[in-house]
Amino acid sequence: KETIKGKWRKKRIKTRATKVVKVNKTFRKGTDYKTLIKGIASQSGIVISKIDLAKNPTLKKSFTAKGKPLTLLKQVVKKTGSIMTYIQGKLEIINPKSTKRTWYGIDDQDLLQPPSYNESSDDSSGKGTWEIMVPLVPDITTNVGIHMESKYLKGYFYVKAGQHTFDMDKAQ
Repeated sequence: KETIKGKWRKKRIKTRATKVVKVNKTFRKGTDYKTLIKGIASQSGIVISKIDLAKNPTLKKSFTAKGKPLTLLKQVVKKTGSIMTYIQGKLEIINPKSTKRTWYGIDDQDLLQPPSYNESSDDSSGKGTWEIMVPLVPDITTNVGIHMESKYLKGYFYVKAGQHTFDMDKAQ
């Protein structure tokens, strides 16, 4: 018998670069949806900057939130009649029928070109969207109300999505 000195061998251990976070939390019967949303967000580490629910019902039976946190939040928020959006990079849950909103008036002098109508098939309400182009107003961001008073379009609308551009001579 002969003793052989041990040899080291480098082995690659497979690891993930990003941690997959899943939620597993149980809520009792009678818990309201705002508490449910906060519980899911706190366990997964998601920061919600604003929660404004259209309605805040209670659970009829116990509920186990198990799975991906954003998918769970989307399901829960849909049942309250609210919308989950990112406003300036922060996650907010807003009431789409809220009357408390800042309104910016836009007329024919503010428009750079006439508004164009887009029929959107992915929109849940089945309605299309209007696209307008105005000089840059930094206060006009997502979910801000616009009061249109032009010959092309009249009424109250809110911004669903926007883009600020600057091409060296004009900002819009």
